[in-house]
Amino acid sequence: MKRVKLIIVVLIFVINYINFIKSCDVTGQIVKCSQSSIIVKLTNGLKDTIILDKNNGYNISNYPNKRFLTDQYINGESIVFNPEISIAPIPTIGGKIPMIGYFLLDGFGNEKLLSDSNNDFFHYDPVNGSTIDYLIDLPSGCKSFQIFDFLSTQSLSTIKYLPPSLSSKKPFEFDTNGYIIINGENFSNDSNCVNIKISSTTFKNSNPSSNSIDPSKRILDFNKISFPLFEANNFVGQWNISFTIGDSKTIQLPTIKNIPKINGNPDTIPRTGGVITLYGDFLKSRTNLISIMVGSNKQCKNIKYPNNDKTMLTCEMPSGNGGNYPLILTVDGVQCKDEIYFSYNQPTIKSITIPSPNDNPYRLQVDGYYFTCSNDTQLKVKFYNSVNQSSFKYEIPKVLNDTQLMIDVPSYAFSGLFQMDVVNISDSKVLLKSNDFKLTNSINNSTTMLLWKPVIKSVSKCSTIGGIITFSGHHLRTQFYNGLPIDIKLNGNTLDISNFSCYNITQGVGNDGTSLICKINGGIGVGSFKIEINGEELPDIPFSYLAPTISSLTQIDDKIIMTGSNFGEKPSSLFINYLRASSSSSSSSHSFNPISIAPNQSLATIQIPLNSEEKLDYFSIIVGGQYSNYTNKKGEIINFPIHPIIKTVNKLTTSGGILKLNGYFLSNDSVVTIGSIGCLNETITSLKDQTELTCVLPGILSTIVFSNESLSKYYVTSGANHRIKLVTSKNAIESFNPNNLSFSYDPPIVNTTTTVSEEGGLIHLTGSSFNNVGLFVTIGNVTCENPYSDTFDSVSCYIPPFTPILSDNSTQWVNITVDGQTNSFYIFNYNFTKAISFEVKQDNMSSYYKWLIPVVIIGVLVIVLAIVYSVYMFKKFQRLKKIKEMMNPKPPTNQPPQNTFTPAPSLQNF
Repeated sequence: MKRVKLIIVVLIFVINYINFIKSCDVTGQIVKCSQSSIIVKLTNGLKDTIILDKNNGYNISNYPNKRFLTDQYINGESIVFNPEISIAPIPTIGGKIPMIGYFLLDGFGNEKLLSDSNNDFFHYDPVNGSTIDYLIDLPSGCKSFQIFDFLSTQSLSTIKYLPPSLSSKKPFEFDTNGYIIINGENFSNDSNCVNIKISSTTFKNSNPSSNSIDPSKRILDFNKISFPLFEANNFVGQWNISFTIGDSKTIQLPTIKNIPKINGNPDTIPRTGGVITLYGDFLKSRTNLISIMVGSNKQCKNIKYPNNDKTMLTCEMPSGNGGNYPLILTVDGVQCKDEIYFSYNQPTIKSITIPSPNDNPYRLQVDGYYFTCSNDTQLKVKFYNSVNQSSFKYEIPKVLNDTQLMIDVPSYAFSGLFQMDVVNISDSKVLLKSNDFKLTNSINNSTTMLLWKPVIKSVSKCSTIGGIITFSGHHLRTQFYNGLPIDIKLNGNTLDISNFSCYNITQGVGNDGTSLICKINGGIGVGSFKIEINGEELPDIPFSYLAPTISSLTQIDDKIIMTGSNFGEKPSSLFINYLRASSSSSSSSHSFNPISIAPNQSLATIQIPLNSEEKLDYFSIIVGGQYSNYTNKKGEIINFPIHPIIKTVNKLTTSGGILKLNGYFLSNDSVVTIGSIGCLNETITSLKDQTELTCVLPGILSTIVFSNESLSKYYVTSGANHRIKLVTSKNAIESFNPNNLSFSYDPPIVNTTTTVSEEGGLIHLTGSSFNNVGLFVTIGNVTCENPYSDTFDSVSCYIPPFTPILSDNSTQWVNITVDGQTNSFYIFNYNFTKAISFEVKQDNMSSYYKWLIPVVIIGVLVIVLAIVYSVYMFKKFQRLKKIKEMMNPKPPTNQPPQNTFTPAPSLQNF
């Protein structure tokens, strides 16, 4: 039993010892222990207590400011923290490289030694005192290697170099010595690291090129590789170049493919033949296998290289004629792909005599060579520039001889270049082109374009409201030879205009350079202005706005409405002229301004001068010094008649009197009629303004009483709404009546009446404005019979005996009508001589109504009974007719059945 207990105690001790030994575990930078805290050693003999997390342990990398020793002794247990480092791929040039490291201090606080497999040590230093971030010195190279912990020989990291790469801008280039230079990064200066392969393709009849590179001629650097490749820089061929740096992947350069190239056509030569020069690239053959064919049967021989390089050659062409022959160059079996043409006798311009700007057209004298053409070709001239190169037109010059010609520069010619073409007459194909001629400045030997100075001969007129004007001349273009728009400034104008400007410049009709169009603002007058085109001032140009015109004159009241055109904007700038006749049979000129002008400058309102006579003779207007027309469309002088204006008229009694007419332009020379009655002694009573005319309107009394007033109303002075007519006797100008005035006599007025007894009799009315036209008088409800007016102020009539049923004994209304005008006066009284019973008369009236009403009722009943009886008899007749037809049927016939409906005759044409 005691033995069993002893065994148990021993087992418990062993288990606890084992747990003590394994109380801490280290994985990378993570420390995990069974305790909640441990004491660790730092550098300089310091110690620190750290708190452990049972789940996550203690991450050393979270404490970069604590430099832990690699050898620890915790709770009696020896624990070693293994060093770790991390280094990204490095440039092949090496240098100080960033490194992350952990536990790089031994148990004594000394930095661990790092070395490679050859026991060469690497120096490293912390960055700003960090225990994690270091800079380590690494050598240049091209192959990967390992870094070890020198004492433990433990490999800590494998170092790799960055792969090489080519420059994206210029992967390779050639220098003047025929070396190819490969540009890029992460190359090597170690010949053991650089492996270059070259493969070339040889073309027909060419010798293969050497692909070997003399190692001593290679120039190696970390961003450049250079070696001689003379043939790839000078001769036709194709080369593929690749290389590796150490154990990198193969880097392939773009293929070098050289083919012969010619830049532009060769210059022409005389028809006797001669040397031509070709410029381009890869024109030189390594084997002298080169040919130049011109056209179908000519060969350029004796090929030479004056500069002993690939960019230029010369050869000798035999004699010939014509041009535009295809030139084919073949070098080492490779044909040039450029379309090149050769020509003989190209027209050559040596000099041009520039004409004076005042010449029109510009006539050029051209001196040079080879101006004459064969019978099947023709020399043509063109003027163009880079902007309008495709829109030129050919002109035919006058060829004087082989070295001189004359040409008139057309108005549409563009400033810029001057060139001559030899054109095949049959198909207009261009065979030869001359040189582009430019002027040479003898002072500084610079060249300029041929600039045709614009010339303006005239400017069209413009409406006073503004609008489009046209400049006419030659060499008028909206653009310079460089495509920039021209700018036109109008300076120093002598016109009544402000802010004078030319805008919206466009080419004129036909686009032939003879006109320019632009818009200007409004103004008036005649004058001139200076034109400045892009800083160059041209001579003064006469210019005027359009003269005013009069289309119509209409008098409205005391104003004239004038229509036409080009009146200008300001009323103060429009002057109205007319002649006024005087008493001495002579005439004087007068002028005044309108009161307003419409915005469209085609309508003006004129206040007629109050002191004007009957006419404004020789009527015209002046705007900006320019006279309008003074005749109408028929060619007649504009003598505008002024119509008198009647604004008001007074009333008169039928006896007549002084008639007053108020208005404008009334004169003594007037004939006034009211209806058919003439007014006498017309006189102006207000001579200053001529606003009132008086005349004597006579009274005319009718001796007969007319019941139908239309038969006589225009022959006597009575009634209303008579037409007023005023006509000047001198020029027969009738007045205007804008308010549609008419003349009316005063209505009749009764002041007194005589009286009569109940027996009736003759009464007399006194008053005013009486006449016998349409004369009618009633006293109360009784008509006064046989009325008659023997004077304008009295009327007599007969009143019948007094009837109580129609009158009473009170004052009676006197109603009097004269020629349609009625008036009433509460003024008449009977003079009763005996008593009269008004009640009896009222009873008699009641009995009258008593028998009248039954008679009316009985009559209505009789009519109703008659209608009822008629309807009854009509229906009875219809029934008897139908019974008769049923008892006496008719035999059948070809006619329609009897029951077929036939419309009555009264409905057939409805």
